[in-house]
Amino acid sequence: MKIGITDDAIHGEATYLRMKASGFAYCDFNMADTDKPPYNLDDAGFEEYLKNEKKFADQAGVTIWQVHGPWRHPVHDGTPEERAERLEKMKRSIHGATILGANYWVVHPIMPYGLQDAGTEDAPKTKALNLEFMRELLVTAKQEGVTICLENMPFPDFSLSTPTAIMEIVREIDDPNFAMCLDTGHTNVCKEWPKPAQVIREYAPYIKVLHVHDNRKRRDEHLPPFYGNIDWKDFYMALCEVGFDGVLSLECAPSKKLPADIVEDLYPIYFRIAKAICGE
Repeated sequence: MKIGITDDAIHGEATYLRMKASGFAYCDFNMADTDKPPYNLDDAGFEEYLKNEKKFADQAGVTIWQVHGPWRHPVHDGTPEERAERLEKMKRSIHGATILGANYWVVHPIMPYGLQDAGTEDAPKTKALNLEFMRELLVTAKQEGVTICLENMPFPDFSLSTPTAIMEIVREIDDPNFAMCLDTGHTNVCKEWPKPAQVIREYAPYIKVLHVHDNRKRRDEHLPPFYGNIDWKDFYMALCEVGFDGVLSLECAPSKKLPADIVEDLYPIYFRIAKAICGE
């Protein structure tokens, strides 16, 4: 099983050297924060920044497998102007994935009516706006040769949180460049799908990338695997059953608040935890 980890939005040569030295050969490149580089650079600076990241990763022997697109919290998707601004940033991020050599780009649903629209008259409008938004993004993705992976969410009162709701969008768009990102921790707080393994068995052909982390079913905690109550043995069995050939990508990293020497010590432990999922 290929094993990766998020760079936790900490870019630069040392990041990839640490990953490789710890055992990780694949990276989930975080481009969620649009207030940070490379978004605040002009087009030339944007290209140069990401080309350098690709060079550093290549030199370290790390493959940038997937890119996490823009995400804002609190959510700002309520007006056409806000959605247009986000769309522009996302298209730029998709181009960034191409520069980085990543085939997969992860995106959250837009949330134009907030996080509590489930069961309201706004839910169908949320779905319609997402279909329109994602189809527009898909034009850019197909031009860039990138697959968009729509991610399930951890918000119990949001209408597009569940794997089922995500799959409705994926199936309606019905395009090989539009797939699903399965987030294990987000699934674990979802009443409809209590086990990530169930989602894998049900929707395997559509799942192209993973966000792997744990929690105790109460909220989204991004704990390392085995720190919560996800059944990791069943999860790995499901991946094997369906022949998943992607990356088991951890979306958890040692806290930035820790002293640097402890962070360095923890990365190899995280790799060993990922290997333990695979029974190794």
